Amino acid sequence: METIDQRIERIAAAAAQLKPESLGTIDFDTLRALLQSEDELLADTKRDREELTALRRDLIGRIAGMAKAIAAVSRRRDLIREAAEYVERLEHRDAAGLIEEYRLVSARFRDSFPTSFGRLFERGPKRTAQPFDRP
Repeated sequence: METIDQRIERIAAAAAQLKPESLGTIDFDTLRALLQSEDELLADTKRDREELTALRRDLIGRIAGMAKAIAAVSRRRDLIREAAEYVERLEHRDAAGLIEEYRLVSARFRDSFPTSFGRLFERGPKRTAQPFDRP
């Protein structure tokens, strides 16, 4: 598979052939193949961008939900306003920043809403679960 740098070099070479003084040396078959491969790449890129946008919206929604829940159970009344401002700022974070925010907020969420997973496993008959057990 071609790297992006190789594709850029191929496009630059094709663009160099399109100068008025070298119109006679244009290899139309190569140019057509290049344009078709770039068309496919652009379609793939568009699909990837749409998927990443959906994942980004989902992650921001999860962070916002946890932040609002934390603010709702807090004794500080101004925390709700701060949570709303925090959620608005999330839109401007990059992927690494959102992942870091998710880690921080989910840790605070677990602290605010503790659960005990030990009780979950105490129910029912005792057995040793094997990896990839099917019910």
